[in-house]
Amino acid sequence: METVTAVIQKTEHLNHEVIQVFLELPDNSNIPFCSGQYLECHIDDNISAFSIANADTKNNIIELHIRDTPNEETPSTTYHYFLKSKTVKITLPKGNCVYNSNEKKPVLFICGSTGFAQMKSMLEEAFSKKVNQPLYLYWGAQIAADLYMHELPEMWEQQYKNFKYVPVISNPTDQAPGNKAEPWTGRKGFVHHAVMEDFGTLKDIQVYVSGSPGMVYAIYDDFIKHGLNKGCMSADVFDYAPRE
Repeated sequence: METVTAVIQKTEHLNHEVIQVFLELPDNSNIPFCSGQYLECHIDDNISAFSIANADTKNNIIELHIRDTPNEETPSTTYHYFLKSKTVKITLPKGNCVYNSNEKKPVLFICGSTGFAQMKSMLEEAFSKKVNQPLYLYWGAQIAADLYMHELPEMWEQQYKNFKYVPVISNPTDQAPGNKAEPWTGRKGFVHHAVMEDFGTLKDIQVYVSGSPGMVYAIYDDFIKHGLNKGCMSADVFDYAPRE
């Protein structure tokens, strides 16, 4: 784990509240990380954690997805910091929720909102290593506009025969992603309920989840009842917000 000053190389708006940030690490850093890990940003007196969204550091580049959350002072400050600043102090790598490319069981990747960044990193590694087992991404959002990189997993689904993408929104009146005028016709409700509708049992399946503590523990409890083997679900929440 190292602390370095990275250059904010580029920022792009992915939707109305999420930006994609590309950080360039110092030339001599060569900091390895595992897909699924995160970094911490040190801004003023605050530390904010963000999942690394790419699978490796080609050209010393790190990708982040940062959401503007105006009701939470620190994350909102962080969002605007990246839009106006040139460098940022970061510590990496951190986190134990990492992808195991040697896993032979089917793998479920489940995320909410910008939790997609962590899943993107893991899936990119899976695709690069040409794993053969079935891979499933269930991406949940309140509104379809929150599926800010919807076209990417759609493209993966066309490109990789062992990958399936299932977007799920909880607002039944919302429109399709982007500027389309058509109403949303995809899956609706809680994202993990869609999983249980699609799988008769979760026995012998590996699960990675990225979301809030409430979301992660609700998924864990329901999945255990649905046959998931204990120890077959991985999430950062288990480390930073353990249950008694």
